[in-house]
Amino acid sequence: PDWAFTPPDEDAWDTATDASREALWRRVRERDPHAARDLLHQHLSSERAGSRKRLLGALLDTLSDDDHSLEPLLDALTTDRSDDVRTLARAALHRLSRSAQNARHAARLAALLSGARPTPDEHAPRDGLPDPTSQDALSAAALLEHLLEHTHPDTLLAALNTTPAALVDLARKHEQLQPLAENAVSTAHPALAAALLPELPTHPFLLQIGPPETLAAAQVQALHDRDPDRLLALFGPQPGPWPPDPSAALLGTLRDTIGTAHYAAAWGYRWAQLAELAATHAHPHTLHPDPLPTDATDYAHRTLTELLGTLELRKQMWNDFGKGRG
Repeated sequence: PDWAFTPPDEDAWDTATDASREALWRRVRERDPHAARDLLHQHLSSERAGSRKRLLGALLDTLSDDDHSLEPLLDALTTDRSDDVRTLARAALHRLSRSAQNARHAARLAALLSGARPTPDEHAPRDGLPDPTSQDALSAAALLEHLLEHTHPDTLLAALNTTPAALVDLARKHEQLQPLAENAVSTAHPALAAALLPELPTHPFLLQIGPPETLAAAQVQALHDRDPDRLLALFGPQPGPWPPDPSAALLGTLRDTIGTAHYAAAWGYRWAQLAELAATHAHPHTLHPDPLPTDATDYAHRTLTELLGTLELRKQMWNDFGKGRG
C-alpha cells in the first residue's frame, strides 16, 4: 500500500490489444480514477471502433459524478462513425446529470408539455433524435417516451420543478411508466424507483434500487408463493453475500421443493439455477435447513449436499481470510 501508483507508459498502451487495453484501463481506474480519465483524454478519440466500444463500456460500468470532466470528449463521440460508440457516449452523458445533453432534453420536455410547436434543433441528431421538422420527426408520444427514458431524473425534476411522485403521475397519465422505470434503473435513482414501485410493484430492477424493506417484502412473498421465476429475478441481480436471513429462507425453500425430484428438469430449471446461485451468493454463515426426509431422491440428497458443502467451504475461507472482522 505504500508503493506509489504509476500509470502505464505509452509503450504498454500502444502494444496492447483492444481487450488488453480495456483490462489495463480497468486496473488504472481502480487505483487512480483521475489517471484513468487522463488515459481516455489521451487515447479514446484515436482508438479503433472496437477499442472505443470496450473503453466506453468499461467507463459506463464505473461512471460517477466525478467524471463530468469527460463531457467534452463524450460529446464529440456522439457524432462518431460507429453507431455503437454514439449510443454508448449518449448513455454516459445521460448518466452525468449536469451534462448539456440532459439540459437540452429537459428543455425539449418542458416545451413539449407546454404545447409549443417543434423548432429546428441543431443538436437533435447528436442527442439521438431526428430534426423535429424533418420527415423522420418523432410523434409527440414517441418524443415523450424518449425524453422520459433518456433524461437524467435529477435534471427532469429540477427542470419541471416537481417531485418524483408527480413525475410518475405525469408518466402514468401519458402511459409512459416503463420508459421512466428504465431511466430510474439505468441511473440507479432510489427516489424515483421508490415513487415508481407502487405502480410497478413487481419490477425486479426497481426493487433492487428502491427501499431495502420493499425488496425484502417482495422476497418474502415470492418465497411464500414458491415462485422460482420471481425469486430468480429478485435474488439474481443482488451481489453476494446476501444477508443471512433471506439466504436461510431461500435454502429452506430449496430444501422443501427438491425432495421428490429425480433430475433437474423434474425439479424445474429455475430452481436448479437458484441452487447454483445460492451456492455462490448466500451468506457463508447461513444456517443450514433441516435434513431432507429419508425418502427424498438421490438427486435431491446429492444436490443439497453439494450446495451446503460449497457454503461450508466458503465459510472456512471467510474465517481463514478474516472477512467481516472489525
